[in-house]
Amino acid sequence: MAVNFLKQKSKMIWSGLFLVFAIGMLLLGLDLRSGSAHMDEHGYLFVGRQLLSGQTWPSHSYIFGFDLSWYLFGYFDKYFGGLAGARVASVCMGVISLLGYYLFNRQLWDSSAVAVVATLLLASSASHLFVSSIATYDIVAVCLLCWAMLFAVKAANSKSRLTVVCSAVLLGLAVLSKYILVSYLPLIALVLLVVNPRQAIVGGFIVATMLLSYGAWHFSELAELYAVQISGVHSANTTRWDILSRVAQQIGLPIMLCAIAGYYLLFCSSGERQKPTAKLLLLVVFSLPLPLYHFLGGNLISLYKHLHYSLLFLLPIIAWFLVESISRFNLFRSVRAQVSLFVILIAYLAGNYSILQKIRNGYPDSRELSQRISQILNSQPSALSEDPYIFRYLAVDQNRILQENFKETTWLDNNADGKHTMQDVKDALWDRKYDVVLLTDQIHPALNDEYRKILELKDYELI
Repeated sequence: MAVNFLKQKSKMIWSGLFLVFAIGMLLLGLDLRSGSAHMDEHGYLFVGRQLLSGQTWPSHSYIFGFDLSWYLFGYFDKYFGGLAGARVASVCMGVISLLGYYLFNRQLWDSSAVAVVATLLLASSASHLFVSSIATYDIVAVCLLCWAMLFAVKAANSKSRLTVVCSAVLLGLAVLSKYILVSYLPLIALVLLVVNPRQAIVGGFIVATMLLSYGAWHFSELAELYAVQISGVHSANTTRWDILSRVAQQIGLPIMLCAIAGYYLLFCSSGERQKPTAKLLLLVVFSLPLPLYHFLGGNLISLYKHLHYSLLFLLPIIAWFLVESISRFNLFRSVRAQVSLFVILIAYLAGNYSILQKIRNGYPDSRELSQRISQILNSQPSALSEDPYIFRYLAVDQNRILQENFKETTWLDNNADGKHTMQDVKDALWDRKYDVVLLTDQIHPALNDEYRKILELKDYELI
């Protein structure tokens, strides 16, 4: 009786800690500049509002995800207080993803302790706090992937068709919500083929049907997306050394802790129990696809958000190592061990706080700018901007303003020759074709120095 009571009390304590951290994550997410939209949010919320109003927009030709996410965020933006409402939806999905992540780890390790530790590490990570507090498709993909992995582990260990159907549907939706997650499909398929071939065939058929149907339906737009975005904008834009240094800055500590866990597994763990070598190796393999994509392609765009997916598979290794170490060596009885664990925890939290601050500072506060643009829109201006979607989003309820009035510097074709060059922008500025020009220094800061010289020569009013 006493043993059962202690077990139940322990589970209650772990559950209570999980709930406190989940609520803390929610509050921190809501506090992340809720009044200042980021560049991507302007674009996505505009698309959502357009679609909800029955209008069309060529989103599939330049956004790496399907329209369901934009309907969701657009709905919350329209009916629940604008940007703040859309971000509430993100935070809720962030918490839901934590629940899925907990259940995934619980199923993987058959240990509530490891599952709770992994979930708390994720809940306090900078990348999860960030993607859970802005209205973009990243948190949609993370949420779907966490639950898909839960059902994938269940499907691998059972004959239930329901589990593999749930896993396949969720995985298909995750890939459609963020196309780059397609890199996980070969790994998942290979593991299922080895462990449970029948489930792999059923799941593979469902996912393939979903993706091929979607691809056929939007073939022309996706072909344009590949030609312009993947082969153009997202081609090599930095050195591989820069990629490695940024990976080290963001997830260097988790990688180091995983290396320590590997050393422990090989040289320190007891031989009395079966070692989880296969699980740990698979988690390492699943953490590699997106860093390798950026490293091999020399592509820096969205690296910090994509590393979040690596973190999803590294944190379970760290959680297993911490719980295993505490259990085997009775670390809570050693003052020196307690201090060491405390130092590791503080380093992890401090590192994540520093990363979160860098991410925050990487996006300008656009509240005053939004107010100014809202005033300017009353005169129905034409605008050329690095971020045209701030104009589109703020004008979405003003039907009298044509969206064709707003152009983007990166994709301006001033002389209609089918090309988008710096000279097109210079010529348009020189001829004063636009009433308002907005340069945010977020996309091409070096070019803006030249553009500003022309603006001064042409007597634009500088604000």
